[in-house]
Amino acid sequence: MGVTLPPGTHEVTAIVTDSCATPEPGRCEVSGTVTVLPSAPPSEASGRGRPPLLLDRPATKVTGEKVADAVAYNVCADAIGSWYAPSAAKGSLCTVRAWTDNGDGTLTFDYGVPAGSWILVTASTPCAEGPAGAGTAGTERTTLGSWEPCGAAP
Repeated sequence: MGVTLPPGTHEVTAIVTDSCATPEPGRCEVSGTVTVLPSAPPSEASGRGRPPLLLDRPATKVTGEKVADAVAYNVCADAIGSWYAPSAAKGSLCTVRAWTDNGDGTLTFDYGVPAGSWILVTASTPCAEGPAGAGTAGTERTTLGSWEPCGAAP
């Protein structure tokens, strides 16, 4: 019998009983503290080497990479010209759970891109949000400006 625990510290007890009938079944019990670490975050969804994000006209749908283990996608959007110092991001959307799997490693979901905006898509698992990628100087984008990450998908 197995038990799955969420990330965190837990007190556990393991009990093992053998199947010997003679003289009687043997039993061993061990207790202790275990720390369950969160799973690794999903990979980057809209970075270099990924399929490009595509927008339909009039920009109401986004097509991008389908990320393994992702249960939700997030869109960060802000005004063109703010790429290196985004604000709290106008038009951002967290926890998109409805999409169409295009069967080619990409997916498409509904999102109305605000006029004059750039967008970036991240993926989330129940444990973590994937990276937003690094800028040309190698700096993680979320360290610039006032990004508001979406976090793990609830």
